Amino acid sequence: MDRATSYVGCGAVLLALLLVSFARPCHSSLYRPPPPVMVYHAGEVLDGAVPISVLYYGAFSPHQKAIIADFLLSLSPRGRQPQHHGHVPGRGRGETLRAPNGDVGVDGMLINLAALLAGAVTNPYGHGYVQGDPGAPVEVGAACPGVYGRGAYQGYPGAVKLDMITGAGYNVVGRNGRKYLVPALVDPDTNSCIIMT
Repeated sequence: MDRATSYVGCGAVLLALLLVSFARPCHSSLYRPPPPVMVYHAGEVLDGAVPISVLYYGAFSPHQKAIIADFLLSLSPRGRQPQHHGHVPGRGRGETLRAPNGDVGVDGMLINLAALLAGAVTNPYGHGYVQGDPGAPVEVGAACPGVYGRGAYQGYPGAVKLDMITGAGYNVVGRNGRKYLVPALVDPDTNSCIIMT
């Protein structure tokens, strides 16, 4: 019985090797999901100067507070673009981006804050611009997940600018020359992900 089982096992392995050796490579491309469609649900959106109050919960150093304050003071009205300077082309696949301000916690928090602020402006009361069902909406800041630069796809943030000194990745420059990495947002007019530059 052991010998028969051994022959069956060897036969299965040989069959698998034979099938693999005759397999042809599959030519495929990266999956390109359909563009996110934002629908306006006739609700209010915020316009003009919007006051923002900051409440720090926990221990924040003066340096961390300065990074956050400069980010908030860098927000510009629609139609203006944050300033940007010369850059080094973006990183290739598999390389990890460094935090633009040297503080992973604060820089990560600002990525989320940017998306939340975009959602608060375009959908403050739940009936503004959203993708999908209004009962479970996807807002403009969440409709392009993981997109920070051109050519982004799952696991690759896209071509972002690199700080020549620190090697940190960023896509906008704000107040006091601070660099930030902010997510792409959906443009409701074109239903495409727009990347801040």
